Amino acid sequence: MAGPSRDPSPLRGPLIAGLGAAVAFAMNPGQKPTGALEAPALDLGEAVASAALFAMLLELQGLEEQAITEFLDRLLPAEPPRLEDAGAVAHWLDALRQRFDALRLEYRP
Repeated sequence: MAGPSRDPSPLRGPLIAGLGAAVAFAMNPGQKPTGALEAPALDLGEAVASAALFAMLLELQGLEEQAITEFLDRLLPAEPPRLEDAGAVAHWLDALRQRFDALRLEYRP
């Protein structure tokens, strides 16, 4: 008798929730000022990269600490990306998810 089927996608649970939270923040980061002054350019890169890092760290639980460190070092850029709007956030997160999926195959416990 076969055991329960396992979802082949490594993106489940915390990773999806964290990335979803980052996208939700990017889609509605707050009200624009109503005054005559132009609002400074919004850079969501650090917030989105931090949320993605946390989500990936949770997803990688169960691997050895050294493997997690190596995985994240290979996956994430040294500096957070410059992300000024929801489209840029969605594009960056999609590319990150694809790299995560590909790299995760190398780190099966």
